[in-house]
Amino acid sequence: MKRLVILLTLQLLLVYSAIAKQDKKQITACFEQYKTAILSEDAELALKCLDSNTIAYYSNIASLSRTATRDGIDTLPIMSKLLVIVVRHRIPKPELLKMNGKELILYAVKNGMLGDKTSIDQTTITKISIDDNKATALFKDGKQVSDNYFRFNKETEGWKLDMTSISGVVSKSFNRVISQSGLTENDFIFRLAEASSGRRIDDTIWEPIAEK
Repeated sequence: MKRLVILLTLQLLLVYSAIAKQDKKQITACFEQYKTAILSEDAELALKCLDSNTIAYYSNIASLSRTATRDGIDTLPIMSKLLVIVVRHRIPKPELLKMNGKELILYAVKNGMLGDKTSIDQTTITKISIDDNKATALFKDGKQVSDNYFRFNKETEGWKLDMTSISGVVSKSFNRVISQSGLTENDFIFRLAEASSGRRIDDTIWEPIAEK
């Protein structure tokens, strides 16, 4: 009896190990697909790689871009504030008025609005840790492994990347640059937005484009 229990336990461990190995392959494949999508501006592929948290986040950004006042925008975390300003600045009003989260992601990918391609190309993931339907993976820039991580969630269609998981890391990076530059947060955001478009921003950027 004891031997049978040991054999069953070993079998279960082998099955679990095989499942975990397969999950790690799928997580890596998801990340590599997302990288490929961003680098090639393949919007549909990028969208397939993103989880429901990310889509909900961009739905909120689309809504805020239409309706938020200056006071509302100023209370946002820096990453969300930057996105709202960039979206208002770069997306034509008639299109933005109709956009949901998925449509905003599609537009952003097609127009190179989601990150610097050079840094994305050099980023890989490592040390994947899985807990049921959630996973984390440290990101690696070239040969250097960061202590920051991406989150992944296993949804109906498989493992998906949660891009909201890096907002804290990006915010810390931005705040460090701001403190070194002597710029205000808003000046820094404006400069980034202007650099992405080649056009100046004026104070009308703070005005909502639609009524709530």
